[in-house]
Amino acid sequence: MKLIIVLADLQVPYQDPKYIVVMRNFVQEMRASRQFDQVEVGQIGDLMDQPEVGRWNKGAAGEYSGTFWSSVKATREIIQLFNFDWIKVGNHDRRVEDYIAKYAPAIGGGDSEWTLEKLLEVRGNPRLLRHQPFKMAPGWIAAHGDEGGLSQVAGQTAFNLSKRWDASVVCGHTHRAGSVSTTIGMAGKRRRITGMEVGNGMLEASATYIKSAAPNWQKGAGIFVVDKGQTYDQLVMMTPDCRFVYDGRVYKP
Repeated sequence: MKLIIVLADLQVPYQDPKYIVVMRNFVQEMRASRQFDQVEVGQIGDLMDQPEVGRWNKGAAGEYSGTFWSSVKATREIIQLFNFDWIKVGNHDRRVEDYIAKYAPAIGGGDSEWTLEKLLEVRGNPRLLRHQPFKMAPGWIAAHGDEGGLSQVAGQTAFNLSKRWDASVVCGHTHRAGSVSTTIGMAGKRRRITGMEVGNGMLEASATYIKSAAPNWQKGAGIFVVDKGQTYDQLVMMTPDCRFVYDGRVYKP
């Protein structure tokens, strides 16, 4: 039996320390447990925010803040902390490569020292960074969520992708936690297709661009158990201070 734990968007350097602590403890406990033959840990994308090279900061003070490398180093530490099996590359993760391609193409290219793999020092693990949606488990595809249109309803962005791909989809991107399902097929061949969004793991106070200061976001994570070719999914909904319940126990930062 295999357990897959999917962490939400962290947006380093805006990660919520409480989210990091509670998920680190949960991951360590599950890896030490004898309940599962294998424990896989993934991150759904936007591991980094990279505001310094974001298009909204071009020509503004943020571009000249000098904080880019401190965020890179913090991201490397989080990768080592969780020892991720995979990271789905998100649109914010691609920011530095997009910035170079647009404003400094002379130092870009496939052999550049400024690729995401080289910045994060993960060249020795070619399967860690997943640039395209991929089959995560039987019946399930992992995506970031920017592959389609964005919905304001939690779960709907992932569900729209699931209808396009005819498979269940887990994604991030929206910072909302929710799932939407439909059942298709005739008697004897019926199956459920689900879109799951795993929320976020960042500090809402860092989202100064949200004018209302009250974004429609939720903390969360995804848990999947694969047994004999069947995938069982569970969306973990967290309180604002990152507490959650799993298997009858309350986990706290």
